[in-house]
Amino acid sequence: MKQNTAILIMILSAFISCSKSKETLPGSISSSSAEEDAVVTGGMVFMPSTQGILFALDAATGNTVWQYAPYSHFVGTGCVANNIVYTFTDYPLAAVHALDASTGNVIWIDTFKTRTYSVSSAPVIFKKTVFINIQSKIYALDAQTGAIKWQQGLGGVAAAGVASTPTVAGGTLYCGTTNSLAALDASNGNVKWSYPTGVVVTSSPCVANGVVYFTGNNGNSYAVDTSGILKWVLPQYNDSYYSSASPTYYNGIIYGTTHSYPYSTILRALDANTGALIWKDSISVYNSSGGAEYADPSYFKGVIYERIVDSLYAYDALTGNKKWSFYLPADPNNSQVSFSGPCTVPGVVYITDRENTLYALNSKSGTLLWSFNYGGAYYPSPFVLLSNGKTYHASISGMTQ
Repeated sequence: MKQNTAILIMILSAFISCSKSKETLPGSISSSSAEEDAVVTGGMVFMPSTQGILFALDAATGNTVWQYAPYSHFVGTGCVANNIVYTFTDYPLAAVHALDASTGNVIWIDTFKTRTYSVSSAPVIFKKTVFINIQSKIYALDAQTGAIKWQQGLGGVAAAGVASTPTVAGGTLYCGTTNSLAALDASNGNVKWSYPTGVVVTSSPCVANGVVYFTGNNGNSYAVDTSGILKWVLPQYNDSYYSSASPTYYNGIIYGTTHSYPYSTILRALDANTGALIWKDSISVYNSSGGAEYADPSYFKGVIYERIVDSLYAYDALTGNKKWSFYLPADPNNSQVSFSGPCTVPGVVYITDRENTLYALNSKSGTLLWSFNYGGAYYPSPFVLLSNGKTYHASISGMTQ
């Protein structure tokens, strides 16, 4: 069971948590400079379902605005830019869908000649280009037409295949592979450099202040500068078994989670310059699937939000003190795991449970605002487009304004 749980997390971790994006931090980064404290009064929440429906909900009420049903399984999350929703499906064939965010009308669909489970990343958009990993190959698609600009398999980089959702920052695309972190030129796909880890990197890299932060599946935390030079590596803690969650950066602190076998999840805050531990919290957890589960932490306005099995926790980002927690109802006989992470906008946190329900919570108190049953998905995360044009997303979705 120990080995099976690790493999499951390696597969599903490429689908998961949330924050406002910025052009310098577009990919998996869960950091936000937004400090407004307004309640959501407009905009939409987009919720994919593995039953083949993408729901667009009123962000304030949870009422359905439109739904899109292409008769294919939606996987993971998506992103929004220039009023276009980008998402993907993996059955019967992998496909990227571009939809009008206001109406749900199809703008274009790219179908790839590969079967189910082949999509292992979420779409990332940067400067009118959508990037996605499909079966160990990075594709760059024109955001307006879906035309393929370039494609690059990473089999030539230390004989590795792509293992994580890419992050794009400063014109460079960073992604984890089966044994390294790779950096590609985002304009043409040429490989710039590769940093060897010797282990699978399923987490999405986090780029801040010229440093790329990521974790290996052995629990090691890495900081590599944007030229590929190692700044520091923090070997796995004695209480860590593995980590496939993506790190979150804010104000000189790296937040990340690891799994300690058999049934414990640990959230840590590390000094971004040195890797030194600032604080940590260990939560003993168990679900009927036989292991711990967690998502990527999300930062918003001095608070870290982290989903661990059937609860969402809110921590003071500086001290690690718990502010509140919200139990996500689940049938104890339900063995499916969930790696869906929180999406935080001003005043509201959106999170899903293992019973296919989306919750909107007051971000300060954790009280329930509304809920919506979307019927059939256990690892997608919601993503949000507000009426003022700002976008918020799960940390592995990636998007720019």
